[in-house]
Amino acid sequence: MPSPFPGMDPFLEAPELWPAFHNAFIYCLNAAINQQLPPGFASRLEERLVVEEGIRHVVADVSVGQSGPPSSGVTIAESPAKLAMEWAIEESEPFRETFIEIQTREGSQRRVVAVVELLSYANKLPGKGRDEYLGKQKNLLSSEIHLLEIDLLRAGPHTLAVSEASLKERFGRYDYAASLHRARDGRRFQMVAWQLPHELPGVLIPLEDPHPDLVIDLQPLLPRAYDEGRFSELVDYSRLPEPGVDKETRAWLTERLP
Repeated sequence: MPSPFPGMDPFLEAPELWPAFHNAFIYCLNAAINQQLPPGFASRLEERLVVEEGIRHVVADVSVGQSGPPSSGVTIAESPAKLAMEWAIEESEPFRETFIEIQTREGSQRRVVAVVELLSYANKLPGKGRDEYLGKQKNLLSSEIHLLEIDLLRAGPHTLAVSEASLKERFGRYDYAASLHRARDGRRFQMVAWQLPHELPGVLIPLEDPHPDLVIDLQPLLPRAYDEGRFSELVDYSRLPEPGVDKETRAWLTERLP
């Protein structure tokens, strides 16, 4: 069953679903890039290890009661009482985060031409993962490598290399956005932003002269990732999406749901 929405499905942004959808979507994006690349180039899925600090809750239930007659002078409840004890254990949970590198061969070596990032919660929410991502972003902006960033998460602070002010000035209110920085282009960015009800746009991915930019339509990748990941079996459409939406958007979502 396809997603009931014409563009981004906001229910896929739930933290427990996003890692699986992130992997499914970026896999489809990588395949679409490879279909368009000219000879001499290849798009590869790469991974980085992210350590995300979290809290694990452990609950132990202990039933307290008595069988037989009570001893003299001691009051016992007629039914057993339930004593719930909860511990919070802080722990680090490393996981692998996937991104795309477009490479070309230079003699016996391969050289990275462009990096494509689909932002995750680890990139956007405060913590070590975000700090590491922003460090990588800064290095790429001053390198000979093109950087395309795609943000399909409404939660968290602004993270794209292009400023939030530039996006709002050009597009007004928006839910999702993409930013392209071409190598050696200083603080100039190409950008696109859109709201939830709209389809995903096309994006450009530069290569090297004399090759033209790739034009990748993101919208067809969404239903493919949704179907191949069987998200129709994973999403609970009886609940409100997370993060939440305003009253007007909630009414629109309700109209779309079966």
